[in-house]
Amino acid sequence: MNKSDNNNPMILVAGLGNPGENFYKHRHNLGFQFVDYIARRVTGSKKVNFITKKKKADFITLDFEGKEVTLVKPLTFMNNSGEGILFMAAFLKIHEENIIVVYDDTDLEFGDLRLRHSKNETNHNGIISVEKLLKKENFTRLRIGIGKPKDPNGKILTDSASIQEYVLSDFSLVEEYQLENIIFNYTFNVIKGFIKGGYDSAYEELDKARIKIKDEISRGPSISFSE
Repeated sequence: MNKSDNNNPMILVAGLGNPGENFYKHRHNLGFQFVDYIARRVTGSKKVNFITKKKKADFITLDFEGKEVTLVKPLTFMNNSGEGILFMAAFLKIHEENIIVVYDDTDLEFGDLRLRHSKNETNHNGIISVEKLLKKENFTRLRIGIGKPKDPNGKILTDSASIQEYVLSDFSLVEEYQLENIIFNYTFNVIKGFIKGGYDSAYEELDKARIKIKDEISRGPSISFSE
């Protein structure tokens, strides 16, 4: 594994989540799940073994069409995600503009996407930790919507207790299928754009991915996707 250099800078793709099998399928661990999807898709393997570094992060460095890409899953738990990402970025000498962080967002409908490279108001403790510890704020944030919980009558619940219970619960079987076969499939193109050409190239792929995801989910088994 080579460290990043100015001529061919390494890209760091980090997914946020909580370490441990008990947490893995939670909605809040969508970032981990997506990073694992990227690893499987790039390598063509059903299971990819990551390396643990100093108990701070699991990572693997892959060749992606001639670019070195390091996939990172922080082991410092969600509220301290920044520690693991900062450690890996410093170890590999990766600049903030070559970092993209993927995480779940309850403010977006299930499967919807948003991309930013500047700070935004958020209640997501994981990204707050990353923003606090990275010296510059010009890393890219990719949010993937998980929606909000609903009561038995379909009313959206917004109280903190319901949200907390929701993000720490597993995706439904239908949602798991749609994540793997629709959402992650098209969101991969956003990551591919970032790897090849940075934020602007990723943004060009964003709307195409959103349209494809919305269309395929709307034709699937009963998960709504409003404008």
